[in-house]
Amino acid sequence: MKVLSQVAKRPDILESTNQPFDSGPLIDIHGYYSRFEITVNQEMYQYTLDNRLYSREGQAAFAADGKTVDFPCGCTAASAAAGQCADGGQQGAIMVKAAWKILDTEATPPDDPATFHTAHAVVYTPAQGDQPPTCDKQRVGLVGLHIGHKTQHEPQWTWSTFEHVKNAPTQGEAVPAGSRYNYFQPDCTDCNAVNKPPPQPWDAHDQPVTANSGKSQVERAIPIPQATRAMNTQVQGILANTVWLNYELVSTQWPTNGSGTTPGSPSAENGWCDPLNAVDKAGNPAPVFLANTTLETYIQGTVPQASSSCINCHLNAATTAPGNDNFSDFTYLLERAQ
Repeated sequence: MKVLSQVAKRPDILESTNQPFDSGPLIDIHGYYSRFEITVNQEMYQYTLDNRLYSREGQAAFAADGKTVDFPCGCTAASAAAGQCADGGQQGAIMVKAAWKILDTEATPPDDPATFHTAHAVVYTPAQGDQPPTCDKQRVGLVGLHIGHKTQHEPQWTWSTFEHVKNAPTQGEAVPAGSRYNYFQPDCTDCNAVNKPPPQPWDAHDQPVTANSGKSQVERAIPIPQATRAMNTQVQGILANTVWLNYELVSTQWPTNGSGTTPGSPSAENGWCDPLNAVDKAGNPAPVFLANTTLETYIQGTVPQASSSCINCHLNAATTAPGNDNFSDFTYLLERAQ
């Protein structure tokens, strides 16, 4: 059974309730804290295991050997033959980040599990103040999903983000009468300001929040592009009669100049798939900003160095051990090393 112990996207510590940059849990219209998880594919897991990057001691030894974290990239056989990457046909590293909400079928309005991809999960909540820790079995529904994939021409990874279609309305667009959202209520009297985190203290429990916390009032700050909306409509037609009809692509961010090198100058180990070889380590990402309303709720917008950008944010990810610039190849997971 799935175990959900994070009440934040970024897994600094089990008790963390911080989203990147701006702090605060994400609280749905029923007053429940959303939960987050991060998983990796076999290639990324195996690289971490083989290089002992799961421990601080292992990371220190890795850096002492002069190595820098460089997860495997997706590589075609043709590219390998051309000397652009190491192993043709290999699957690149993949990270998946998911946001879940507790489904309440007794609330008003009730959640309809038939409209969500659902899972039965053990939901753990750490002790807070005089409240003991809890561990409950809950039915949860998927509300947000990031998929990051490292490929031969995108060493900064390609980042696609998806959401439930009823998460939140878009700023500036009319809210149809009778609309029901997961994280927005028209004329809400016990919600926080739009896209603002709840004030502390946070209860972080699977019970309705106290009056001083308030529910999240979320609006999408950057509209989904028209071309993406058209593609969503097309794909949703294909997915008719499935639960995936209720999900949509928000956008995909990718490096427009991923390698920053020429075909004649691949890196020694992994061809073009090494962002440290690039002239621009961020790879000039497009679009410049990308945010999921459940995973970057409070940092949506278009303010440089403040608003959400997958690549520019993850460019700051580091290992726990000093040496070789502490670069962790666009993942914050290695900061969890003990």
